[in-house]
Amino acid sequence: MWKRLGIRVLPSVVLLGVAATAIQVSTVVHHVQAVQMAAQTREALKVAQVVTIERDQALALNAADARLDTALQRVQTVSSERDQLNGKVQDLQGQVDKLTNQLAAVNAGVGGGTRAIGSMPTAGIGNHFPWGWCTFYVASRRYVPWNGNAITWLWGARTFGFPTGSTPRVGAIMVSAESVWGHVAYVESVASNGSFVVSEMNFTAWGVVDFRTIVPGRVPVLGFVY
Repeated sequence: MWKRLGIRVLPSVVLLGVAATAIQVSTVVHHVQAVQMAAQTREALKVAQVVTIERDQALALNAADARLDTALQRVQTVSSERDQLNGKVQDLQGQVDKLTNQLAAVNAGVGGGTRAIGSMPTAGIGNHFPWGWCTFYVASRRYVPWNGNAITWLWGARTFGFPTGSTPRVGAIMVSAESVWGHVAYVESVASNGSFVVSEMNFTAWGVVDFRTIVPGRVPVLGFVY
């Protein structure tokens, strides 16, 4: 009888052991799956963080590009404004030069930068040049014994023993190549910056005397007669 009970009980015990083992295996499997899911979750979070960082970096780069474009546009605007200001400065400088010439004319007793024809001597000592030309005016301000167009005056002055040079002096005759016949003017004043004021005839109009500020390098000056 006990043998029979033992035979019957043994399968039950085995079944219980198998069931317990299955439960343990299932528990282990669930644990492994939980660990894997946790690892996958951590990996997914890392990937999400990387994606977020890259997205933020891309946004930052886009913002930097936008700021750079704005800065470049500003530079172009400033450059354009600078060019406009330079143009205005040049215009103002031209007005200053004009006013300076007019002031020099007033100081010399010639109103408005021109000299009335009636007050212009019709001839000076040794003035054998025709009225209305630049040569006539300068010869009315200084003794000029030589002849010829203005372009030849440096050579003519040396022929008569007059000293010449390249530096402006008050009272000197400026000789320039401002026309095919040349041009001469009388040096009225010299500034410390190297510019000088001349009076002249037949530059703005025939027979008209004007005053002009000469800036070195801007006028083809050939030399000066002292």
